[in-house]
Amino acid sequence: MADIRHWAFSLCVVMVACGLAGMLLPKTNLEKMFKMAVSVFFLVSILSPFVISAPALHFDIQTYSDEDIQRRAQRLMDTVDAQSEEMIKHDLTKIISDKLEQMGINYTSITIHITSNGQNGTAVPIADIELERILEPQHQSIRRELTETLGFAVRLGYS
Repeated sequence: MADIRHWAFSLCVVMVACGLAGMLLPKTNLEKMFKMAVSVFFLVSILSPFVISAPALHFDIQTYSDEDIQRRAQRLMDTVDAQSEEMIKHDLTKIISDKLEQMGINYTSITIHITSNGQNGTAVPIADIELERILEPQHQSIRRELTETLGFAVRLGYS
């Protein structure tokens, strides 16, 4: 019986809150959307005892120490750094392959290395590009054009 009273009281509070919000809402184009959102909210409030079982309403809040929080934050930062590095490598590989294709050059492989500059922590990329041996006489011109396009060091190898 107490659950029914609690549910009825919740419905009354929801109706009052929706009514007040409706009165405070200025007459604009969003009025229809607001009314629809209020209707859905009210419908969910009515159906909540039937849809949500009592055990599902129990929240178990865990407490974490500062060390746990720091450890979790560090893991998150490491994951973000690793994903960012992979995205950079993928994007640089795409740029290099597009440039080589534009130059009419076939490549065997492209490997991007990213090292951290110890002074201020900036990332310094280096590209290792494996080309066909027949392109070795054009080494300087290929390297110069790629370096100008990319703005960082390019190492060419031949197989």
